[in-house]
Amino acid sequence: MILTLLPFVLGLAAAVASQNPLAQPVADDGPRDLYLEIVLNGVPAGRVVPVVHADGDFTIRADILRSLGLTIDSADETDDVPLKTVPGLQVHYDALMQRLDIDRPAIELPGRTLTMRDANPRPAFETAPGMLVNYDVLHQASGPGTRITSAWIEGRGFGRWGNLSHTVRYQRSVRDHEAAVSTTTRYDSTWSMTSPRRRLTVSVGDVVTGAHTWNRAIRLGGISIARNFSVRPDLITYPTPDIGGEATVPSTVDLLLDGRPIARHEVAPGPFTFSDLPVVNGAGSATIVTTDALGRRTERTMSFYVSSALLRQGLADYAVAIGAPRRAYGTESFAYGRMTGSGVIRYGLTDAVTLEGQAAAASTGSTGGVGSTFRIGRAGIAGFSIGASEVRGQQGRQYTARYEYRTAGLGLLLQHERRSADFADGGDLDLSPGAASRRTAEHNIQAFLSFTPLRSMPMTIGYVRGVRAGAPSSVMTFSTSRPVHRRGRLALTGTWRRGALALQVSVTALVGRSTTMQARAAQTADDGPGTRLTVHRPAPIDGGVGVDAALAVGQTADRHGSLTWRTRAFDAQTGTTTQGASTTHWASMRGSIVATGGTIMPTGRVSDGFILVDTNGTPDVPVLFEHRRVGTTNRRGHLLIPGVSAYHAATIAIDPLHLPLDVAVDQVQRQVVVDRHAGTRVRFAVRRVVSASIRLVDPDGEPLPVGSRVTHEEAGTVTVVGWAGLVFLEQIDAVNTLHVTLDRGRRCVVSVRADALPISPGAVSRQVCRP
Repeated sequence: MILTLLPFVLGLAAAVASQNPLAQPVADDGPRDLYLEIVLNGVPAGRVVPVVHADGDFTIRADILRSLGLTIDSADETDDVPLKTVPGLQVHYDALMQRLDIDRPAIELPGRTLTMRDANPRPAFETAPGMLVNYDVLHQASGPGTRITSAWIEGRGFGRWGNLSHTVRYQRSVRDHEAAVSTTTRYDSTWSMTSPRRRLTVSVGDVVTGAHTWNRAIRLGGISIARNFSVRPDLITYPTPDIGGEATVPSTVDLLLDGRPIARHEVAPGPFTFSDLPVVNGAGSATIVTTDALGRRTERTMSFYVSSALLRQGLADYAVAIGAPRRAYGTESFAYGRMTGSGVIRYGLTDAVTLEGQAAAASTGSTGGVGSTFRIGRAGIAGFSIGASEVRGQQGRQYTARYEYRTAGLGLLLQHERRSADFADGGDLDLSPGAASRRTAEHNIQAFLSFTPLRSMPMTIGYVRGVRAGAPSSVMTFSTSRPVHRRGRLALTGTWRRGALALQVSVTALVGRSTTMQARAAQTADDGPGTRLTVHRPAPIDGGVGVDAALAVGQTADRHGSLTWRTRAFDAQTGTTTQGASTTHWASMRGSIVATGGTIMPTGRVSDGFILVDTNGTPDVPVLFEHRRVGTTNRRGHLLIPGVSAYHAATIAIDPLHLPLDVAVDQVQRQVVVDRHAGTRVRFAVRRVVSASIRLVDPDGEPLPVGSRVTHEEAGTVTVVGWAGLVFLEQIDAVNTLHVTLDRGRRCVVSVRADALPISPGAVSRQVCRP
């Protein structure tokens, strides 16, 4: 049947087309003005433009061509440009569709950047004013008369003015029934403030200077100004490959890194480039698969090498500080030395070369150095540094060199360092003459090789050789492991030092959902053979009991057992350790006390940031952190989440399905960013909704007409009258005034008190609306 009608249908279509004047071929009997839809490389431009046809060519004004993305070199905005004069342009006129198809080489079309960065704007920092105290208390009892009690305490205050922290350690010890000895040691007292826009952190108090891999950081009592890229976790500071291609027609582009799908985009004709790729350190390959609407595929693969030790071209990372070096840190509270200034800088000269420099000076002398890290094509990265110092008239030198190569199955690291006896870095400027004279020349070599000789069996070999004061020493290590069945792993490690070999083999198995058991056997030159069995069950994150037990047999026999009790307010631990004839019993407790948002709450240790969830006094509301349930609000509608990483956008949500039927909430999810060592309050405006149903009638008792407009004056809401005069009030107040607009401009008013309205489900109150 279809085959029989097909010639008739085609003939009818041809006849209709022949009678359509728009479908006639363009005659070459003189210029003709047309208005045509433009299709550029298969993509409709979405506009109809004036076109002049003459002498078998099409002419379009230059400004229109430029607005379509075409490059027209020598033409004024109002000039008419014959399309045949544009190099590489192919034109096809579709008379039936009144369309002009223009095809241009894809490389000449406007390019497009396909970013891998999240397009959503980052939330601004939110810091609620408050304070907290972190504490860690430990009590130990060993032998008949030895008791040691220690407490580590960190106090913080935070707000828009910045963060203030103070850390102290208290210890009280009694040994062999002697008099108790108590000591209090201050560690750090620092105020700091971070500017997210400028990516800078200013610190005053006890600060730590910046450092490279070839010099040491210094603890100072002073002021520090440092670049802080961590405030933007989405910002990739190291160079990543710009991988791209081109599409001649609208296509789908898939990106694969080392064979793993990473992204998919729909692209228009023209060149495209992927930027900010989520690649890891080392060598890799990227494959771009382009598929057009007809299913035709093209693939392009390219290799690259990425290293986070480099900086993007034009980026600078620096830190400057001035102050007095800390002396005897950890044992003395207020011991400081001579004023010292320090500065370090890294600068991305190109995407392949990063320059480095550092300098420090004090009244005793100065030290400094320069270096560079650079990429060797796809063969890895290398770096070097040269340092010099002059302290109390003594000059010294330091030289370092480094090479690194990483790939999915191979890693190689080579390091070399040589320094003279008189070389001093920033930490040595405050040394006394006697301590400085005890410095010796050093010569160190390090080599590490990691590879995977068999599937799922990584192996690492390391060699370290050092020469200090003319005395050489060296150590060689190796380690390997492989899975055993589905829930176990076998590991072997060894160390060769001073002609002696130490070996250790272990088998680890996962039992149940979270319990780990391990059997370990070792052979060392000092302690001989030994065996150790351990069982570890961590306490659940949301609360519960954890267990640790260990038994060692051999020359270093010992026993250990402990219990951990984790709650939302604190972590408590108690245990016993026996080594030979000595037994130690101990108990500890750690956690935090947070005061913010008008409430004081105990919680687990706050190592970085926290979030206080407030549901406006509504208890038992489930709270989700990063899409994982972390608990429910207490009777005051609060829940404190301690484990929040600073500067990362965190998603906080409540589960509305578990809310009572008589409550409402406008927003159930938020994204927030907290500052380092601070916290914020996230409030969800959960409110109780008191609703009622009423039946509006006129003075004669007849229901008001359906669709009449009802305005609730106190609530500011508008609704309409339903069937039989029913009106639903979502939120009622103490006094409720309803203005009703009837047909033909008539109006009436109802005023009713809340205590006169039944709020039980299904109850309806009859109210008379009077003019």
